[in-house]
Order: sequence, then C-alpha cells, then structure tokens
Amino acid sequence: MGVITTQAPQPMAPTDCELADWQQAGLHAASFFRLFPITFPQREVRLIGRLSEADWKSVRTCLRVGLGDE
Repeated sequence: MGVITTQAPQPMAPTDCELADWQQAGLHAASFFRLFPITFPQREVRLIGRLSEADWKSVRTCLRVGLGDE
C-alpha cells in the first residue's frame, strides 16, 4: 500500500514520511515512505528490512491520513 523510495518527495505530502532510522532498517540510503495505492502479487514482495518503532508509527500515520481516518 505504499512504496519506499530514496527520492525525497517535493513537496512532502501528509501521506509521505521520512524514515529517520533507515540504516537500522537495513536500507542502503536515506529513504522515504509514500502512500501509493497499488498491489503486488505476493511473489513480487520481498523483505528488505524492518522499520524502527518510531518509523513504523510515522508510516501508520501516513496510512491513516491517506485512508481518511484522520
């Protein structure tokens, strides 16, 4: 339901968030989460790391905003 990108969104939207702990998550560069309503077949999804609790909280906030829950 979203993408992780190294390209900083310009301008940042309420459904974008910077991943502060990207290195801890196992990512190779500073990264951003962007709410992007797409789906992938399970076989195309792969684990690239784990978000810190703080970054996961930010991503959940982006999702709630994008889904109109806030």
